Amino acid sequence: MPLFRKKGNEDQVNKSRLEHKLYLARENPEPCFDLSDCALRDVPAGIYSLCKVFRKESLFLQDNQLSSLDGGGNLRDLAMLTVLDLQNNCFSVLPDGISFLVNLRMLNLNNNKLTNLPDCFTSVNKLQSLEVAQNQLRSIPESLCWLPHLTKLDLRENSALTLRKLPPTITQTPMLETLLMDDSQLSCVPEDIRENSTQSILAFFAEENGMTYIPPEERQMPGPNKTDMLVNVFEAEKQQRGFKLLAHLAVQQTKLEQKVEKLQQQREEERHRLIQHLQDVERNTDAMITQLLLLSAQEREQERQDKLQRAQEEEQELLAAMQRQHRDLQRHDVLDGMKQLVEEELKQEKRMREYEQCRVEMTNSLLSKELESSNILLCAVDRYSSAQLELVQRLQRDEELQKAAVCSLLERSDARTWGLVQQVALVEQQLAQLTALELQRRNHQLSEQLSDLAEKRTALSSLLVHLLEEQASRRDQLIHTLNEMERQRQDNSDFWLHQYQRLLDSRPNKFIDKERVLDPILANHLVLNGVVHCLPFLVQWMHDPDSLLSVTDSQLKVAGIRSEEDRQKVLRALKLYVEERECAILKLSDFHPSNLPSAPVEEASAMPQAPSTSGVLEEADFNVPKSIIETECVICMESACDVIILQCGHMCCCAKCCEPLNNCPMCRGDIERKIRVRAP
Repeated sequence: MPLFRKKGNEDQVNKSRLEHKLYLARENPEPCFDLSDCALRDVPAGIYSLCKVFRKESLFLQDNQLSSLDGGGNLRDLAMLTVLDLQNNCFSVLPDGISFLVNLRMLNLNNNKLTNLPDCFTSVNKLQSLEVAQNQLRSIPESLCWLPHLTKLDLRENSALTLRKLPPTITQTPMLETLLMDDSQLSCVPEDIRENSTQSILAFFAEENGMTYIPPEERQMPGPNKTDMLVNVFEAEKQQRGFKLLAHLAVQQTKLEQKVEKLQQQREEERHRLIQHLQDVERNTDAMITQLLLLSAQEREQERQDKLQRAQEEEQELLAAMQRQHRDLQRHDVLDGMKQLVEEELKQEKRMREYEQCRVEMTNSLLSKELESSNILLCAVDRYSSAQLELVQRLQRDEELQKAAVCSLLERSDARTWGLVQQVALVEQQLAQLTALELQRRNHQLSEQLSDLAEKRTALSSLLVHLLEEQASRRDQLIHTLNEMERQRQDNSDFWLHQYQRLLDSRPNKFIDKERVLDPILANHLVLNGVVHCLPFLVQWMHDPDSLLSVTDSQLKVAGIRSEEDRQKVLRALKLYVEERECAILKLSDFHPSNLPSAPVEEASAMPQAPSTSGVLEEADFNVPKSIIETECVICMESACDVIILQCGHMCCCAKCCEPLNNCPMCRGDIERKIRVRAP
């Protein structure tokens, strides 16, 4: 919390410091007006008039943030100033009103942003010291060179101002004894002269400009300057008398403060005596009030006892009346209850007769509808049998259809193909869940975690492309196998029918029965552990899920799984499957049987449809669980999302809306491929 209040605390400290210094300027008889280090951006109003009223001779405004002298009043009110300190501020221009400071002797402008000085120093003819170091001066006015009392001129750290950029008349300044400049500014002066005094540098500069330099001690002061010296002596004596007067006033002020302190001490003693007296009076008053309250409480207690006795008597009378009224109401309630009971019995008998009649009519109607449904079902079965018979006959005649049937059965029987389909389905499910999670975070404006989701989507997209390529490669291998079989066959019109029958005979009977009822949870665990290719070896235990818990390593080895690593992974997958199944059974046991559906739920086939043999894969050759296709399309907001966009991996729109798109509607990335996901 202090971090947020730091600036406010600094402003409060600066304000308090300013108020304290204004108070000291009014109360202190010293001729100094100090407003330094108060973070001032503008001179407070009325400061110049205060300097005039209190006859201040020094004004200190250094270590602030001033950029102008406006706001403090009229600069004419500073005519009595002899010292003006403006160093460590933000001045870029010095106002022409500085010419009104006719008594100014010291002017400090160090560490500002001045680029030039006003040509008005002729009026400030008593100036003795001018410091303008650490500025950005490019030149100085020539009027500055004719100041009769200027003894010190500080021009250091003004990189653009060199000796040759000074007016040549600087060598004619009568009393100039000290000229301060950096070595870089005096680069035109020989080093032996540069190490000497200011007079040597000025003499060199005068000789370079064809002028004669006269040292200050050799100059003769003209008549008017002697008068100025007398005036200065008089003013010095006057100033000394003023200092003595101020010292006397300070002594008087000290005595006055001692008297005031003594008077305050006397008043404090009187206040303590008065407080003690008031405390005694308050204690006496409290005792009297306590006594009065006790007497009043005793009287109220007596009155309360009397009222309580009267209330008890009235309550007894009221209770007797209420008992009589209750007995009357109870008798009426019994009679009304008997009447309502008889009426309810009559209504119940009437409803039973109506129900029996309605049940008989409904039974007759259901029997008639059942008969009609049976006839319709028989007709449908006949049509299906006819169509199936026709299809079998056509299949016997058409060799291409026979070959396609063999290809479909071969691919359904191939464990590698089935494992790839399950892996693709799992990746699609993860992409759909990541897209739904990203939409939820975008809705809640949690954008700081989207980069992690993007990395996961990119990795899953690459994995999906790789799995689809493997799936297509496996399909090509199977087709190549069929082509090789066709190339090596002899003339046989029923070749493909024989191959189909041989493939059916070679498949285990238990695998044929169980391939359509495979538990998706078991398939997911096998895929996650990378042993989905071992599924055909587990067919003998799939008829009883409970028997999977007792499968051992030796049984798996006998079943045909030779790799020890694969056997360990299969056992771990079976253990996780049984644990998840037991948890699901426990959750289902919490529901009442009446809440379960009356009709059996149709089990979804765990095996995918026959893969497409087209050249361009636009739809995924598997069924994705409907639970993952729940996010609505971000474009039409109506249909479910059923298209995955590559390379970004978003599943965010339906097939109809995705058709004209060239960029992903969520991340605006280019669409390289669209994969259609078919719900079961």
